[in-house]
Amino acid sequence: SGAIFDNAIDGHEERNGETTFLKEYGIWMQVAASQYVLHHGLKMLFPFMNIYTRKFSHMYSIDEAVVGMVGMDIERSKNLQEQLKITERSNGRFAEVPLVIAATTGTDDKAIIEKISGYGFNLGTALGIYEEVRDILGKHGRRRATEIEGGRFAIPLHIANERGYFNLENYVGRVISDAEYAEMIKKIISSGAMRETQNLAIEYFDQAETALYIAVNRNCFDKLNSLRTSVSSEFEKIISEAEEKYGQ
Repeated sequence: SGAIFDNAIDGHEERNGETTFLKEYGIWMQVAASQYVLHHGLKMLFPFMNIYTRKFSHMYSIDEAVVGMVGMDIERSKNLQEQLKITERSNGRFAEVPLVIAATTGTDDKAIIEKISGYGFNLGTALGIYEEVRDILGKHGRRRATEIEGGRFAIPLHIANERGYFNLENYVGRVISDAEYAEMIKKIISSGAMRETQNLAIEYFDQAETALYIAVNRNCFDKLNSLRTSVSSEFEKIISEAEEKYGQ
């Protein structure tokens, strides 16, 4: 549901060589398809939903997670902290909620479910930060910096802006020429914003890893935490490639 919705809102025409947005059906038909998938999934989970809402009502609800995903596409953050909050409300909650629901079907231990909640929230936020950088560097299977051109702010831009390297308003919400893009990336790298963004993701990954280690046995931990290892490795690779290309 989230993937279909993301493709529809952003109008992704292609990702990794595969068509993701069917123009002939239009945006609203695909939004409707996203909601159909969501409702179908909720219907399958219905026997367990009352357990989740009754015992863990203080945790984030599904509707808040969906609102967070929508907000990510329409909210314009004014600073780094606001952008982090948007990423937490969207990517963090969207990853957290289904994991909590799944956890309540396997245990009544509130402490463990709280840890699964923290794992999902922090993992989702870290992955959201990673995806921002992938988009900026053109590693998302589409044109580079498409989300910035589409009007969405990004964490590296806020950091470089707050350090006085450029005015991010000069880049957001318009087509960025190749020369302007190269200049923007050079300033992001020279300001240290790219590495600082990576460090922010690492902080969320660390919190997710700590929560997961407490919540599950060692075998499950090793299997699930391999995602953090593979993503962190790729994160380092794409940043190093950008530094080599645009100068450090």
